[in-house]
Amino acid sequence: MKKVKRCWCMSIWPMAPCRIIYQVADFGLSRLASVPDIEGAAPAHVSTVVKGTPGYLDPECFLTHKLTNKSDVYSLDVVFLELLTGMQPITHGKNLFREVNIAHQSGMIFSVIDGRMGSYPSECVEKFINLAIKCCQDETDSRHSMAEVVRTLEAIRLMMPESETFLAESIETDPEKISSTPPSSSSVVKNPYTSSDISGK
Repeated sequence: MKKVKRCWCMSIWPMAPCRIIYQVADFGLSRLASVPDIEGAAPAHVSTVVKGTPGYLDPECFLTHKLTNKSDVYSLDVVFLELLTGMQPITHGKNLFREVNIAHQSGMIFSVIDGRMGSYPSECVEKFINLAIKCCQDETDSRHSMAEVVRTLEAIRLMMPESETFLAESIETDPEKISSTPPSSSSVVKNPYTSSDISGK
């Protein structure tokens, strides 16, 4: 099966649990990855017309018209920042990543966290923020690969309290459980779209 570069992703798309098998019915702006040559090497990018939603589109892709795997990493991590802050990628001319980065550099990062998240392990959020900032760099070479993103998310999951980890795994197995789980002080229960929940997606 050919690899697909999605070109960009958005927070309005539903996120399917990792253990559910689903089919792609609409490729939208997605592009097939380049076919490897006889020696197994493949170009690192796909040349394409620049299309996408402002705020989610990889800035380097916008300038060079070259779509890479790290273009998807950028878009995904914009979604991560939305989950953390509850803000849109671009609001009144302000760029979400730059606003978060300024808060991070000034030591005020927790001032931009969405208050609706409720309680959460601060060390998990800090690690998640660092991941998002790393992957939203303008230069593609400065970003993590998607594999590194997954490994970091799994590490964050292991940092979670045991009860929250169990709940997150249960939700992945049976998404209906999220609506039947009794309320608690857990950030996973209070807000089903927190960093701890997307670690398995």
